[in-house]
Amino acid sequence: MNTQLSIWGTWWECNCCGLMSIVKPERNKKCPCGAARMQAMRRCKCGTVFHVGRLSVGFCSVSCGSRYNIGRRKGKTFESERRAPVKVCLTCSNEFRAVKETKARPMRFCSVDCYMKSTKETTIEEAVRKWLEMQSMNYIAQHKIGRYYVDFYLPDSGTVIEADGDYWHSKPKVIAKDARKENWLLSKGYEVIRLPECEIKSGVDFAIRKRWGRYALEAGLDPGPGALP
Repeated sequence: MNTQLSIWGTWWECNCCGLMSIVKPERNKKCPCGAARMQAMRRCKCGTVFHVGRLSVGFCSVSCGSRYNIGRRKGKTFESERRAPVKVCLTCSNEFRAVKETKARPMRFCSVDCYMKSTKETTIEEAVRKWLEMQSMNYIAQHKIGRYYVDFYLPDSGTVIEADGDYWHSKPKVIAKDARKENWLLSKGYEVIRLPECEIKSGVDFAIRKRWGRYALEAGLDPGPGALP
């Protein structure tokens, strides 16, 4: 990363071409390379660079927020922080204070980003990943966009691919959550492909043809008679 940009609290970066800017881009404006809008980035006081979903977020984790936050709490030491055990994150190996740990829910990761990177991919996610690799497509797995995590992000075209398990994504609350997530991504200029488990097991090629014929054509595939226009 450019050293001059790193001294600023927040900058914007394109995942496709790597363009960086300290000037906030206009709302829903895409990168000059044609990819989806640029991601807000920030450097935490611990040195970690992380995606910023909301500009009000100043730290990469709850632990860093408790350690470095100043203002009303400057000069104060809270009992919960003093008692919190110091642990080592299983993903990044950084030490953190497990402020929110309970007996029922022990903390093993310093942030949500580290937790998402540690989760084991499902069988349907593995099938989609192998298909993307066979097509030699540039992708990012478990990518954070705003406040949401997506299964696969294709920075060259600004496309999001979600692999939905039939059982979990058939629950009413999850259906409503998926709808909010998809509407937000569409409003920001991303294209969203949702692949149900039953169709992925029939073949990822078939699922792509059925769900997004135009994308299949761009990928060099025959969309087939069942593809959407």
